[in-house]
Amino acid sequence: MEETAASDANARMFTTHGKKKNQGKWARVNNRIALAYTEGRGEHERIVGYTPYEDMVPLFTSESLPEYRVDF
Repeated sequence: MEETAASDANARMFTTHGKKKNQGKWARVNNRIALAYTEGRGEHERIVGYTPYEDMVPLFTSESLPEYRVDF
């Protein structure tokens, strides 16, 4: 896997409320912006799954999204 541009810390997306969890790494995969899940570090890092941004957009407006109430 070849990585260019943004540093690792700037590319990763973590939860912003509650327990800090890695949600993936913003990357360009096959020339598409995607949230990629990686394993390993440095030269041994590899993408094990990804979701293109355009596949996520319809979910943001879905009426069928579950709704949760939390207190943190």
